[in-house]
Amino acid sequence: MLRRFTFAVAIIALYCGATFTTNGCGGSSYHPPPRPMPSSVTELLGKVTDAESGKPVEGVKISVQGQMATTNADGEYFFSGLDPRRCVLTAAREGYLVHELPVVLEPGVANHFDFPLRRR
Repeated sequence: MLRRFTFAVAIIALYCGATFTTNGCGGSSYHPPPRPMPSSVTELLGKVTDAESGKPVEGVKISVQGQMATTNADGEYFFSGLDPRRCVLTAAREGYLVHELPVVLEPGVANHFDFPLRRR
């Protein structure tokens, strides 16, 4: 009875796109079908530097589409789950001028935008 149940589960899983592999010892492992990144969302990443020195700027508040992130010690920021469309990327930090960068986010890819901040 157990063999029939196992066989039925394997047939259903294969029908849904899964694969099975053997480990050489008589056992097998289940691999679910891959899930691609939906083309209706996108990622955004980049680096903020000081316009004069070119060094990374930590602690910059980056906002886009109602989400906010803060740059790390390397001046890097990251967003995921954004809508692919035209929008404005805003960067602000004490001691620097607010910087607004119009961008177009492409669907299904990691969009990369680096930009410098000018001191006040």
